[in-house]
Amino acid sequence: LYLNTIYDLGEKFRIMFIPDLGDDRKKQEVVQKTKSFYEVLLEEINAIYHFYENVRSDMQNRAVSVTEIIQESNITIKDIPGDTNLEKVEAVGKKIYQSLFPDQIKEYLKENPIDTIVFLSTNFSIPFELMHDGKDFLAKKYDIYRSPILEDTSEIIVSDKAKDQPGHIAIVTNPTNNLPAAERETTQITDFFKAEKELDLQIDLFARDGATYRALSKIFATPRLDIFHYSGHSGVSKDDVYFHLPDDPYSVTDLYLQYPALFFLNMCESDIAVSQRVAFEGAKILNFPMALMKRGAKACLATLWPILDASAAQFAVGFYKQMLNGEPFGAAIRKAKVDLVKSSDPNDITWLSFVLYGRPGFSTVSIPKKEPKAEEPAAPAPPKGVNVYFSYSKQDVQTFQLERLARSIDMLPQVEKVFYRGRSYFGSIVMYMNENIPKSDVLLVFSSKGASRNVAEEARAATLQGKQVIPIFTDRNDVPIMLRGKIGVRYDPKHAMNSEMQIRSKIMMVRPKAT
Repeated sequence: LYLNTIYDLGEKFRIMFIPDLGDDRKKQEVVQKTKSFYEVLLEEINAIYHFYENVRSDMQNRAVSVTEIIQESNITIKDIPGDTNLEKVEAVGKKIYQSLFPDQIKEYLKENPIDTIVFLSTNFSIPFELMHDGKDFLAKKYDIYRSPILEDTSEIIVSDKAKDQPGHIAIVTNPTNNLPAAERETTQITDFFKAEKELDLQIDLFARDGATYRALSKIFATPRLDIFHYSGHSGVSKDDVYFHLPDDPYSVTDLYLQYPALFFLNMCESDIAVSQRVAFEGAKILNFPMALMKRGAKACLATLWPILDASAAQFAVGFYKQMLNGEPFGAAIRKAKVDLVKSSDPNDITWLSFVLYGRPGFSTVSIPKKEPKAEEPAAPAPPKGVNVYFSYSKQDVQTFQLERLARSIDMLPQVEKVFYRGRSYFGSIVMYMNENIPKSDVLLVFSSKGASRNVAEEARAATLQGKQVIPIFTDRNDVPIMLRGKIGVRYDPKHAMNSEMQIRSKIMMVRPKAT
């Protein structure tokens, strides 16, 4: 870790560390980019600690290995839970503070009324939240944010529908059915929100086998999602991170948020585990919270080590209570930590595990309150969703990437069901067609040169039943003659994502037939 110069950029940018790049023009470019990054913030940022890895500086060399520091204290991050007492964690925190936290910052904090510290970086492998200045942990004294520098983050355009929606919290717990402590935690959280009678708040709880891939798809596709609370396992592959569910893993790459939600992750080492720092979408090394931020999350609260006990539930409820009182996320976490310290065993270090990814100027959740209303007649039943039928030949599954497309369409809030026999059906195609085409509102006909006779039969049956039919093709001449007058979608395998979006747009225009 290499640090050098302090830059004073005014009241909103009190402290900043920039690498000595040896090129003044390049250095000023970094300063301006960083400054622009924070000019969008309306809240005052008291201290920004901007650190880079792998940048050499002749002026000041702090090539200190945090791994060595922790090992010198006879402890690792994974060893912290369990029998570790507060005294051992203090030793680690003091070592990090003494060896990695710059002297200039220490002096500045002593002389100035600082309340917020922002760590701005592309990599958060050092647990600065554990720092101890000899008197107390910094996490009890300051609002601390990890603000990742991310490229090509998803831009969320909030729908007009969201303005008229109630607040929405989705809670997913124990999806693998082997974490009973997770359910006890989320029961307390659910009870807390249900007790807030004045809030206009929709609470959705998904537990065990109910926490499926489709359930999460529906959650993230809703026009408004204020809070997503997850207590369960996560997983990692070579280049991806995902929620571990009872059916299919839910990859963060499948996540398309319609609303900038707060994510509260209480899962196995949700933040710092090296095993979960992966090359996500060809970007730099990211961990789970950073991957979610890249997809448009407002903020992400994570843990340095797994905690599933009464203290975790107490902290979560305390945090949400402070948040509903209007506190920014950083202050809500700090106050919840202080309250937990006062009410728990002195050696309980649960509160130290929680860390926050986000930005101070974008760190509140506002849940609307109910308006008193006169008695109204019962609301009509919600409209039926659209049922989509896939008509295809087995040879075309890869050409049109049907497995991925089925999942993508499944995620649309307008869609009730996708009839794609490749998922689980092994019986007669004719029987499948006769049973499910009548239930469908729209038929996607995937046309190719060698398409089977069944595709034409399915298209004919759907047409006779008055169903909407959309041909999908790579070559217009492959479309059955009876469908060539219909407007379809030309599928380009080289630009599959663009073709997928065109198909999704067509589906979104379909209205289900009244039953």
